Amino acid sequence: MKNTVVHVIDRLPPDGAERLIAEVIKNRSRSLRYRVLCLVEGGELVAEIENAGVPVDVFSKKEKLDFSLIPQLVSYFKSHQVAVVHTHLFTADVWARIAAKIARTPCVVSTAHSVNSWKRLVHKVIDWALAMTTDRVIACSATVQTSLLAQRIPASKIITIANGIDLGRIENVLPVDLEVYRRGESSPLWCVVGRLNEAKGHSDLLEALASYRDLGHDFSCVFVGEGELQSSIEEQIEQLDLGDRVSLLGWHPSAIGFIKSCDALLMPSRWEGLPMTLLESMAAGTPVVATAVGGIPDVIKHGENGLLYPAGDTEALVHVLQQLQYGPNLSESLAALAQQHARRHYSAEKVARDYENLYATITELPALEHQHA
Repeated sequence: MKNTVVHVIDRLPPDGAERLIAEVIKNRSRSLRYRVLCLVEGGELVAEIENAGVPVDVFSKKEKLDFSLIPQLVSYFKSHQVAVVHTHLFTADVWARIAAKIARTPCVVSTAHSVNSWKRLVHKVIDWALAMTTDRVIACSATVQTSLLAQRIPASKIITIANGIDLGRIENVLPVDLEVYRRGESSPLWCVVGRLNEAKGHSDLLEALASYRDLGHDFSCVFVGEGELQSSIEEQIEQLDLGDRVSLLGWHPSAIGFIKSCDALLMPSRWEGLPMTLLESMAAGTPVVATAVGGIPDVIKHGENGLLYPAGDTEALVHVLQQLQYGPNLSESLAALAQQHARRHYSAEKVARDYENLYATITELPALEHQHA
């Protein structure tokens, strides 16, 4: 009987979609076999997934149009008796869904992790065409579902399953000592976590931080992450004379440790799905200031369990930072309600169960045992 599930993605850095795969795998059913396939290269999460007892294979795709990948994938799906191909992000969505259909894989699903504002018409047409041959497209939030419907993907193809996090992992991570970056005992220390790319809105945040400083407020902020915009962000920090307040710390394996140690997580994203870092911060009991994009407003209720503002609105961000810094007991109340909400509604165990129940509705699978593997 075919009972192997393969999660296919391009690579495994410790980012949102990749982290979700690792969290789901650690909460998988014992009835199913799992594998993870990287089409381009491995990454930092390979060891974590393999330590959980799931093999990771890497194909090392070279060019954009590497047509040799199709027969490789077809052979892989057939030789491993794959029952479910579950794809993540554009590269895997395209190549693996085509190959899965050629291999006659019983169940093919894809998770849409973001509203993907970067996509041009050609990408959206490809998404739409492949969705027609996909059993289900999983939206990670109601906003992402709306985006998929706007691309004319049939509602019958779409199901919403929110992201989740491994609560035990959050609890077990120790804080990182960040006091060397704090400007003074009474000044806040904020943290930004994520790849240094256009979607994350770092340049928008820097403009707001410069305005905030010019108004006479003291603060410090650390950026945790790396990416293609690092040099331009460094130049902007220098141009705005923020070098004494903003520090780029690069990638770190314990982003949660930074989140636990700061006074608030700042998330200035221009577009999102449902960010794992957002859920991690909430579960860790750290207040969140975020843009009202993607699935973020589905989770954060402004003034109740976090603070929201329109993406790119410098004046609005300055206002909410003032609220956070000077509002009596505001940080504590936001953090408490956020932690309660995240722990109740966004566990990786629930996501794993929902994914597997979805697989079972599409194809015959063994009776699922919903305990940790």
